[in-house]
Amino acid sequence: MRRPTYQQVTQLTYITQILKEALRLWPPAPAYGIAPLQDETIGGKYKLKKNTFVTVLVMALHRDPSVWGPNPDAFDPENFSREAEAKRPVNAWKPFGNGQRACIGRGFAMHEAALAIGMILQRFKLIDVNRYQMQLKETLTIKPDGFKIKVRPRADKDRGAFAGRAAAAAAASNAAAPRARTRPGHNTPLLVLYGSNLGTAEELATRVADLAEVNGFATKLGAARRLRRQAAGAGRRSDLLRLLQWRSRPITPRSSSNGWTATCRRMRSPRCVTRCSAAATATGPRPISRCRG
Repeated sequence: MRRPTYQQVTQLTYITQILKEALRLWPPAPAYGIAPLQDETIGGKYKLKKNTFVTVLVMALHRDPSVWGPNPDAFDPENFSREAEAKRPVNAWKPFGNGQRACIGRGFAMHEAALAIGMILQRFKLIDVNRYQMQLKETLTIKPDGFKIKVRPRADKDRGAFAGRAAAAAAASNAAAPRARTRPGHNTPLLVLYGSNLGTAEELATRVADLAEVNGFATKLGAARRLRRQAAGAGRRSDLLRLLQWRSRPITPRSSSNGWTATCRRMRSPRCVTRCSAAATATGPRPISRCRG
């Protein structure tokens, strides 16, 4: 059975509509709080002063008859057809929270859920033997209580004639597809995904690129392993980033009341300071990558 591709998952539009409708009726996070940045009047009659905390009940928002029609409690995936979504106010559906506190993984969660449901339905029949009626279990979020189903493997004939035609078409397209070109051994793009309060992604990517260019990837990987061991020994994960930052800076001598010293944070003993200071004085700035401590 073929693994679905990203493009195939995005084509499961009706499964996505079902997911959105389920989240409309039973959002896991039932409420969120907001506050106006200035004095506001809501709906022409509700006056709110600046910074007044307001709790929005998401289940009530998702069942507003003026938005969802005269029967908002009915399960109807057509509420999320492309035409229906275009006509509806943007903020009428909020199962993932709101504003800066909204779920950062919303897109990934929806894509992963559609992928999982599509693969389950492709392989299994789902049987509700107990004719389950929704009972809520309330913790930090709300969820169904005591919900159980039975599953049976889905035979090839149960998938219908369409599955057979789709498999034949896929096999034909694979046979006719040209052989993929060999990946080049150089000039391969490097994507750096980085999040921290210790600097920007652009700064880190620049440092990584500079180190890779000077030392080569093999040397860089060896240095990264040594730095990880040093950071683990210090007991602080952020030491790894700091050491990478220091490693990319040259040692420059500076004058003090005690003579020449160097701006190297790896110096942990007077002997190290004296040695690097002497080298910096004699030969000029010395890269930290050559410092042996």
